[in-house]
Amino acid sequence: MTDEQKWSQAEQVIQQALELGGDLMDVHRVYGYVLESTGDYNGAIQEYQKALAINPNLTFLYISVGTNYRTLAKNSTSDTLTTQLYSLALDNFVKAVQINTVNQDQDPTPYIAIAKTYSQEGEFNAAALNALQAIAFDPANADLYGQLGIIYQKGRNYESAIFALQCAVMGCDPAVDKNVNCQARFSRDCTADDVSVKVDGLALSPNTEYYYASYGSVLAALSPNHPDYCTNAVTVLTELQTQYGSDPTLGAIAKDGLAICAGVLARSVETPTPASSLTPVPTPRYTPALRTPPTPFLYPTWTP
Repeated sequence: MTDEQKWSQAEQVIQQALELGGDLMDVHRVYGYVLESTGDYNGAIQEYQKALAINPNLTFLYISVGTNYRTLAKNSTSDTLTTQLYSLALDNFVKAVQINTVNQDQDPTPYIAIAKTYSQEGEFNAAALNALQAIAFDPANADLYGQLGIIYQKGRNYESAIFALQCAVMGCDPAVDKNVNCQARFSRDCTADDVSVKVDGLALSPNTEYYYASYGSVLAALSPNHPDYCTNAVTVLTELQTQYGSDPTLGAIAKDGLAICAGVLARSVETPTPASSLTPVPTPRYTPALRTPPTPFLYPTWTP
């Protein structure tokens, strides 16, 4: 009923469940979900914590508690309270990491939760570290690359964002270019000891549209210095425009990016100059410079 947005009916049924089984973990878990879905984040936290009091080793409950604290932090207008709420969110995510570590469970979920929290705080280096750890646990998961790419973009590390978002949107296949995946995971080309991983790109959908928009816009923004970026930019932005052109934000991103690349490609086309028989054939007015590898984005040693 909650998933169908039948809020009042869901509330009635969960209250009946509480009367019949208030000592059951799952009753409090579901009640927390009902409250979270209706925007009662404090109430949801209380119910998730009641569920944890019954079973304290369920990591997904810590994720739920932390997510609600993070939402409260994002909505807070008090700097002091915001800091405290983010800290509480991280405490719960770290608890999930600790339980998974003891159980030797390589679950990327709490690391992505930590990454999102740091990203909201503007701590993009710490966010990227945790997103990279999530990818280390699940290196073929395209959505994780998408989230890493958004973190890089927000932190203005655009070259690294391109590699991560390419894996998310178009995929990265070692048979085509073995270095794209290594650049996304390590910010460097593959070495003999690295194992490059094939990642299948995500189809354009309401869950991935922002990855497409970010990838295309970053490529277009850098294309004046790297005209070759327009190849993928035009492909991605055209698809975005076709499917979401009526959306004010996505349509504008696609339109602007395509306009940038149209200008870049126009300037890169040779414009012949009229010449007499005594005048040599002119050379192109624009010669693309050789692309130099991006400066590696180095990270300190990760510690859980």
